[in-house]
Amino acid sequence: MYIGQGLKDIICWPRPASPPVIRLEKKWELEYGMPSTHAMTGAAVPFSILIFTSCRYEYPFLLGVFFSLLWCALVCSSRIYLGMHSVLDVVAGLSLVALLFLWVIPVVDWLDPIILTDEFGALYMLSGAILLALCSPGGDRWTPARGDTVVILGSAVGLITGAWMNYQLGIISSNGPAIDMPFPVMWPSYKMLGLSLLRLVIGLCIVLITRQIAKSTTKTFFAGLVQSKNISCVSNPTSREIFVELSNKFVTYLIVGFNIVFLAPRSTDTPGLYRRIPPVI
Repeated sequence: MYIGQGLKDIICWPRPASPPVIRLEKKWELEYGMPSTHAMTGAAVPFSILIFTSCRYEYPFLLGVFFSLLWCALVCSSRIYLGMHSVLDVVAGLSLVALLFLWVIPVVDWLDPIILTDEFGALYMLSGAILLALCSPGGDRWTPARGDTVVILGSAVGLITGAWMNYQLGIISSNGPAIDMPFPVMWPSYKMLGLSLLRLVIGLCIVLITRQIAKSTTKTFFAGLVQSKNISCVSNPTSREIFVELSNKFVTYLIVGFNIVFLAPRSTDTPGLYRRIPPVI
């Protein structure tokens, strides 16, 4: 998402002209179109799930390939149908994902334990995300692309920080007993489904409440900060609004990501409610 959204503001390739195209989705029409980040995520999400689960769980691999292709095809075709992208935008997004997979997939399993076990792993990730946000291309006009980029960066740092906190507190560990993989996929009982639904409801309530609190609090904080401090990069009203918006989104979704991985699961850590799994990475 970071690379795709950044390329949009570098290439500045407009979306298909309307007319003749009829745009059925108005929310993102201010963004540029090349490459299609929806096509990128539509390919990256299902195929990364397939790659990372096929060696961990027992299920028909070809069935996973079929559903991944179906997912990707539906997302890509919907972008053309909605009038938001040309075929070339979609092809460019898919090609970019294929290139990224060649070096990202082999690195993930190697990098993940390094971040979790390092004493300052979360700080490194936070610093890197802030640097990436500052270096994100701005384009020749305002578009939602930069805000979406900051949301992705904040969410990613929050998720990684939550996992890092779980490891540092011993909730997950790399020193557990050896576990043979792949694991068989068990159909849940009615009790398991009920507990899963209860955990989901509790977790969603916590995430939504903390998101609303964080959103209002951080917006007030950063708005007050730029008004009280003489910050050169936000000297004019437009820059001030952009700084407040981006900072608010980054911190808010960092907190949301952290709560999803750390706080929400801990809130259901009571006898009979939390599903115990061997805490091994």
